[in-house]
Amino acid sequence: AKEHMVQWLQSSGWTGTLEFDYIHLVCREAVLDDEAGRPDSHQSHADNCWFDPQAPGVCKREDPFYHWRSHSSVLFLQGADSGAFEGGNFFYTTAKDSPQRTVVSPSCGRMVVFSAGAENIHGVTPVTK
Repeated sequence: AKEHMVQWLQSSGWTGTLEFDYIHLVCREAVLDDEAGRPDSHQSHADNCWFDPQAPGVCKREDPFYHWRSHSSVLFLQGADSGAFEGGNFFYTTAKDSPQRTVVSPSCGRMVVFSAGAENIHGVTPVTK
């Protein structure tokens, strides 16, 4: 998976140094709404800052989050077209609690790459099956 990401970035014109600081393999499973206690499988967030509840709308680029990150990516290893699951869509949103979403459906080999700050708030919808 890592080599696929490197090849794609290089073919897209990436000329900088690429360092991986975190690789996370995730297999999401369906959870009933009353068990989850939240509407999304992975709540809206930015990857290099955190939303301070005392300062609504402010994303602080400091500890305890990965404040050194400049970019993030997600490589989908399976898609809903396999029939193994439903839901689990990656999404971008304009604000942490915004209902507006731009959805990217998982598809094997599809990758999303984005800057890691508050300009790219994202999350994952629930897996429903």
